[in-house]
Amino acid sequence: MLRWIIFGFVAALLALAAACSDNNEKTSGGSSAQANSASATASLCNQKDAVQAAATDLGSTDVVAEGTNALKASVDNLKKKVDDLKKVVGNDVKDEVDGLEKAVSDAQDTLSGIQDDATLSEKKNAVLSALTGIATASTALVGALKKDC
Repeated sequence: MLRWIIFGFVAALLALAAACSDNNEKTSGGSSAQANSASATASLCNQKDAVQAAATDLGSTDVVAEGTNALKASVDNLKKKVDDLKKVVGNDVKDEVDGLEKAVSDAQDTLSGIQDDATLSEKKNAVLSALTGIATASTALVGALKKDC
């Protein structure tokens, strides 16, 4: 019954995955400034990858089999990863990080009132909208980070 919600979210995450670059390696020169820059870039890319993995895990959550608590846990995990990413990003992608942070917060708010499958069924459109917001914001963030990662 609720599989279409997850299906729609997974489809949006596939677009996110397609937008991501598989090349996370940057070359560094011999200077310490370049080494520090390479280290910061590696940290940024690692955090971006962690956010992407958490978003993918959220998309693969089987609400029918695992229940709403699994969905809530996946959103909470994504929030933690976004918080970690926020610590290492520059101002050039701040708007995209803030957008994803808001989308995750909105999803947490939507899910907080869901106690069982019946409530989830009643709020399925709001849940789908919240998950689509996460996918859209994730895609925007990954696109903005593509030049760095």
